[in-house]
Amino acid sequence: MRIDTRAWLIALTWAVPTVLLVAVGVAERGFAGCSVVFGLILGWTTAIAVNRALHLRALVRWAAAGHWVPVDPRSRQWPWHDLHLKGSSRVRFAWSGELHGMLITFGQVRWKGGAFGAASSSFEGNGVFVVVRLPLEEPPMAMRLPMVVVGDSPRLEQPLLRQSFLAGEIPPFTVRGHELFTLEPRDSWPDIDSVKQAVRRALRVVHLLDVGPDTPW
Repeated sequence: MRIDTRAWLIALTWAVPTVLLVAVGVAERGFAGCSVVFGLILGWTTAIAVNRALHLRALVRWAAAGHWVPVDPRSRQWPWHDLHLKGSSRVRFAWSGELHGMLITFGQVRWKGGAFGAASSSFEGNGVFVVVRLPLEEPPMAMRLPMVVVGDSPRLEQPLLRQSFLAGEIPPFTVRGHELFTLEPRDSWPDIDSVKQAVRRALRVVHLLDVGPDTPW
């Protein structure tokens, strides 16, 4: 089932009791006060669910127009699967496609228990992830918050890379083999702008590390 379809079904499950409650309040005036209170609560929840569904519908349409292909989260192994020293994570949805000559996968991941450690500024929550398939296998390396460098690759010593990380222009990143991934916490559901920004910032990391294809950026 498409993620936007699922979101609309969830919104519908909140809208139905809201309408019924309002109907009961109108029919039974003795319950009008309670109906208003509970109706406002359910109505607010319904509005949030509808807003989420609208964002996801726009994201699905944008992804389809850009020839991004939906990815079953269970169909592949994510590069962070064995990095969790505690807690856990779950990919909710993802798309994959080619950009600047590289295979890129983006989506939403939810984690808890500090699963991503210093790779995220949040102990738990939701975020937009980006995985970039690199043309060559690279030695393990990473940059963590607040400024922790993991690995001994000379690429990590580049001044512009460190300056960009300290300035918040690029997110924490991890390179493992042929893949580089980034994670950016986001409380609300992803929208087109947040996805574009996450992909752009991940590609900026690839550029600063000089681990991408030998093509103009």
